[in-house]
Amino acid sequence: MNTTIQTSTLPSTAVNLILWILQIGFALVFLMAGIVKLVNEPMMVEVFAKVGFGQWLRYVVGIIEVGAALMLLIPKLVPFGALLLICTMVGTIIAHLAILGVSASLPIILLLLNVVILWWRRGKLAVLFSRK
Repeated sequence: MNTTIQTSTLPSTAVNLILWILQIGFALVFLMAGIVKLVNEPMMVEVFAKVGFGQWLRYVVGIIEVGAALMLLIPKLVPFGALLLICTMVGTIIAHLAILGVSASLPIILLLLNVVILWWRRGKLAVLFSRK
């Protein structure tokens, strides 16, 4: 196993602590956001009706958000959870700007912070995909 990859991409203790705080916060936010979509919250039903792809998309997004939130709490799965949320936020930004006509500032911030998590946790991907 190439130890250079592992050690060069591992965050310092302070960065690691900040990342865990961010990951736990995001896990809570996206867990709540996903649950709201899955329990037929009238506001979410209305938003996804405006998007125009049907309510199935609301369920898919809700499942992705809940799953990704849980992944942010499992060390080996953190990069995958962040990547799922990045993809979800790209779709959300497009929907906000192109369909809903509302500000996309919050999804952009969430996207950027998930990119930070993915970048700093990329060492976990290197470890998972390195040849043994």
